[in-house]
Amino acid sequence: MEVLWLCSNQISSLEGLENCSNLRELWIAENRITAVGLHLQSAARLEHLNIAGNQIADYSDVEKLSANARLRIVSFDDCHFGKNPVVRAEGYRTFTLCYLPQVQRLDGIEITQNDREAARAEFTKQVLEFNNRVEQVQKDFEREFTEIDERRHRSANHAETFQLEMVQTFEKLQQ
Repeated sequence: MEVLWLCSNQISSLEGLENCSNLRELWIAENRITAVGLHLQSAARLEHLNIAGNQIADYSDVEKLSANARLRIVSFDDCHFGKNPVVRAEGYRTFTLCYLPQVQRLDGIEITQNDREAARAEFTKQVLEFNNRVEQVQKDFEREFTEIDERRHRSANHAETFQLEMVQTFEKLQQ
């Protein structure tokens, strides 16, 4: 089987498609699918996937399709079947173009070399910004940890000094 149309069938899982290794075209739009999972990884010949109008909300499901090296046409959004929630996520197009570089048409729109380069540049920028934020959080943590440690030492020293003063005062009172 090379072409399979299962649109509008209230399907909630891609389970069972692991055995469709000759599948080239899969239309499974307008169902109840929430995750791609690993079910399409064995579809090594898959070139066209329309999974629009489902409930896919996570970037990890887009990323899992990167195993399908022949995938050229992908639709998470389709004017006839609707959108997956992931399409509304910030950076969806950039992420998808970076993780599925072999795709030539995304959501019905041809992908140009300029689109790919812009997506790579934006993705790189976002990764660098994220790394900078992580680095800043680490620095802030180290600074706060050092301040807490210094306060702990001061408190311990203050307690020792206070204890010594109390012992001395008690000894004076006993005399």
